[in-house]
Amino acid sequence: MSEREEKKISSDTQQLFIQFQNFQQMLQSVLIQKENFSIQKAEIENALSELEKSKEGEDIFKIAGPILIKVNKDEITKELLEQKESIELKLKSLNSQEEKLNTKIKELQEKLQTALMKK
Repeated sequence: MSEREEKKISSDTQQLFIQFQNFQQMLQSVLIQKENFSIQKAEIENALSELEKSKEGEDIFKIAGPILIKVNKDEITKELLEQKESIELKLKSLNSQEEKLNTKIKELQEKLQTALMKK
């Protein structure tokens, strides 16, 4: 094999490695987003649970910036359920992205291993 061919293989391998790293970074970002949305979902579920425990006629407040605003129980319950549904859709999308990225990372890893074994 000539020096030129060795450099080409090396360059191709480097490109694979760069792609591999990029996909790993993308996966890391997706995992962080999933964690953040999961925390938000848990907070919403906790709030909904507390709303269920509240007695009829009890005052319910919502934080809006630095102030508390009195809200209607049914309206805030509806708002929280909508937020929960939105987060669940985002989590579903992120799960799909995670799956695709894991597949791509595995493919690149196999290609890299093959390329490195040829040397």
